[in-house]
Amino acid sequence: MRLAWLALCAAFAASGLAAEDAPPPAPAAPEMAVDQPADTSPDAAFDAAFAEAVQAVRDKKFRRAVDLFLPLATAGAADAQFNLAVLLKLGRGRPQNYGDAYYWAALSMLGGEARAADLVDDLQSTLPDKERDAVVKRLQDLLGEQITAGDDSAPEKLARIHADFAIKPDLETAFVWFSICYAIGKAECEEGMNRTSADMPPETLMKVQAKAAEVFAQSAFATP
Repeated sequence: MRLAWLALCAAFAASGLAAEDAPPPAPAAPEMAVDQPADTSPDAAFDAAFAEAVQAVRDKKFRRAVDLFLPLATAGAADAQFNLAVLLKLGRGRPQNYGDAYYWAALSMLGGEARAADLVDDLQSTLPDKERDAVVKRLQDLLGEQITAGDDSAPEKLARIHADFAIKPDLETAFVWFSICYAIGKAECEEGMNRTSADMPPETLMKVQAKAAEVFAQSAFATP
C-alpha cells in the first residue's frame, strides 16, 4: 500500500504542483476484510499515518502533510523522507528550503528509496558548496549518534556520506566504515571497501585497516 501512496507523491513532485486545479488521481483503496478485527500493529499505525499525510497533500493541506510526514521521516522511513524532501524543495507546507530538502532526500536515498536519487542530484547541483557541506555535517552527526546507539544500518550510510556525498570525498574514512559494516555481516559493503581502497598505496591501506580495527573495538558493534 505504501508504494501506491509513494507513487502518488512522486507524480505530484514531477508535476511541480503546476496544475493547482488538477490534483493527482487517488490511489485505489486497499481491500479490507470486513469480518477481521482492525490491525493495530506498528506497521498498520505507520501506514495509517502515511495515508493521512498523502491525503493531506491531495487536499492541498500542505502544512498538515509536513507535520505528518516529519515524525515518520525522523523515525527513518525512507518513503516519508522522500515525500518530505519533495514538499520542502517545492516550498509546500514550509517555506522552500533546499538545504533541508537535501538532508531528507539524502537520508531517503541512503535508506534505499530509488526515487530519491534524481532529487539528490538536482539539489546537489543547486546548493552552494558551503550549504551542501553543512548538510553533510548534519548527516554525519546524525549517523554518528545512530552508530553510538548500535544501529547496524548506520556504518554503511556514514561510509557513503564520506565517499559519495561530501564535496571532497574522504575515501580513507569511508573505507573505515565500509570495513566495519562488512565486519558486522553486511556483505554488500565489500564493494564499498574495494572501491574506496582501489587506489590506496599499501602503507595507507594498512593504516586505515588499523584505524578501522581501533574504531570497531571502541564501538557498540564490538560486543555481541
